[in-house]
Amino acid sequence: MANSLKEIKAFLNANRYEEVPTAQHDLERGLHPFVTISREYGAGGHGLAQYLLKLFENQDSPLFQGWRILDRELCEKLVADNQLNQSIRALLSEKYQSEIEALVFSLLGEPSQKTLIYTRLFELIRTLATFGKVIIIGRAGCCITKSLPLGIHIRLVAPLEYRRERMESVGRQSKRLVQQIDRDRSRFLKVHFNRDISDPLLYDIVFNTGKVPLASAAQVILTMIHSKIAEEENQQTLELSAFQPVQQT
Repeated sequence: MANSLKEIKAFLNANRYEEVPTAQHDLERGLHPFVTISREYGAGGHGLAQYLLKLFENQDSPLFQGWRILDRELCEKLVADNQLNQSIRALLSEKYQSEIEALVFSLLGEPSQKTLIYTRLFELIRTLATFGKVIIIGRAGCCITKSLPLGIHIRLVAPLEYRRERMESVGRQSKRLVQQIDRDRSRFLKVHFNRDISDPLLYDIVFNTGKVPLASAAQVILTMIHSKIAEEENQQTLELSAFQPVQQT
């Protein structure tokens, strides 16, 4: 955790919005692919993220180097760092900051200490997703980043008994607590985004990890990222060709 915290802090402190060699249009679309993982408790979100990192390390393309995992614990540590919050805001234009603040305040009501914490959390997730190469576990990542076209949004489910046995095998929790955590996660998405966490339309693909091994799911996601990159490159080519002058004959 300490190394991940230092790496992300170094990334944000080393970059500023004014120094990014790209247009605001590119920042609105995103610079690199990223992955969000929504999961039922015990369905294997962190395990899938670790499989993805191993796969990415073996890819030749530089687009797969330097990926990071962003989970709840790391988010909380990053949001609590005031100096880091300044770095996050420095990466974004004033217009972009205002849009995020308006979204959060409309969801959470009048500004309060809790509202400000969620503002920082959503800004952090959105900023890191914009620059890409992050695997965002939970924290409503699919909703916060839904307008960024380079995202791959994953949902993991599994039978309750399978998840209970899996968590007990690592010394954790009963069936009742597994169900309670599922309800808490569902409530978080419903309260802040008015979305049903089990709605398959929020995601690009849903895996039942009671039947699909995490390693197989990771391979599928890798293929999806390659397809996403190719799709984005084709889109950029079409946009550039639309601005090319027509040759007179």
